[in-house]
Amino acid sequence: MNWEAIGAVGEVVGAVAVVGTLAYLAVQIRAQARDAKLAAVQTLTSNIMEAYSGLMEPQLADVWVRGGKDFDSRAEAEKIQLVGFLHKYFRVVEAAYYQAAAGGLAEPIWMGIVRHTGTLLSTSAATRIWAMRKHSYSDEFQDFVDGIEPGKYLFE
Repeated sequence: MNWEAIGAVGEVVGAVAVVGTLAYLAVQIRAQARDAKLAAVQTLTSNIMEAYSGLMEPQLADVWVRGGKDFDSRAEAEKIQLVGFLHKYFRVVEAAYYQAAAGGLAEPIWMGIVRHTGTLLSTSAATRIWAMRKHSYSDEFQDFVDGIEPGKYLFE
């Protein structure tokens, strides 16, 4: 056997090894991307649940129901509670907005969040608070929320 044949065999073996390595890396990267999307959904779900956890307290739930119908007639302390709740919620939605825009959030999950936000925006409290506080969010997100069609509010 001559050295040229041995060199050719070595090049073929090297090329096969490179292709195999690239295929392995592609599988690993795809799995990593899937895992990152799943982790993002889990984090988002936890953040939404944490934002809503205050409504499990009867006092804030009552403030939310009454404020949802007539925000302007609420006491100042109740308005602060409602502003705090909705600010926390909109911050989570803003993060989800950018995750969805970057392809890191599945469309069905994102659309559920959008529809839910539309439901909140059908309330007096949410529309008033959004109008008062939207300046604290990115211009792009403000435009997005302003374009959401309000949904049906459950307590009217």
